[in-house]
Amino acid sequence: MLPKNQGCHPLVWGVALAAVCLLSLGCGGDPKPAEPESTSPPTDKTALQGTDLPQQLVGIWLGDARIDQAQFEAHLATMSPEQQAEAKNIVANFLTTVMAMQYTPEGLFENEVEMSINGNSPIRDVSLGTYQVLAASGNELKIKVNERLADGSSAPGERIIRFSADRNQCEVAIPLGAEFAGVTTKLVFTRQEITSVAETPNPNSNSR
Repeated sequence: MLPKNQGCHPLVWGVALAAVCLLSLGCGGDPKPAEPESTSPPTDKTALQGTDLPQQLVGIWLGDARIDQAQFEAHLATMSPEQQAEAKNIVANFLTTVMAMQYTPEGLFENEVEMSINGNSPIRDVSLGTYQVLAASGNELKIKVNERLADGSSAPGERIIRFSADRNQCEVAIPLGAEFAGVTTKLVFTRQEITSVAETPNPNSNSR
């Protein structure tokens, strides 16, 4: 579990915890999605036909936080100096976020997220759970997740994952709060190719 708040600003700490929840794709209290989502999952496999996205999600992904800087600068112009300082601090902390995630063909996921608050040593959290594909269309995949909590319960949620055309990158929107409305904040992931370990030399080889 993450360490408790040790004196950082409540809003900053809230962003840290929200980021961990959102990055794990499985915390309860699902935030308002970047785009409207259907509340009714498909009752058959029609929505999943004709797309390779469910298969493309399987694997290991490494990502980091991104923000639309032009949108953020325009947003800052509407704030007071005090609000600007707070917003810049929140964004600076958010941009330290890195995450590794793995999805298996059996419907399991494991996520590890790391984030630094106010320049302090990084905090890290790991989450495990199960996932189910609800819908896939174009380059968007909608999944339902259940994260396993320390007390043995599970936290359900839904997320939309958007893939690049070559399927080697994907992204998840990470809302930072109502005060950042209109500013695109997200995690961008790159697929990791796992290479086999070097072949053990043949003891009968004549090579020296």
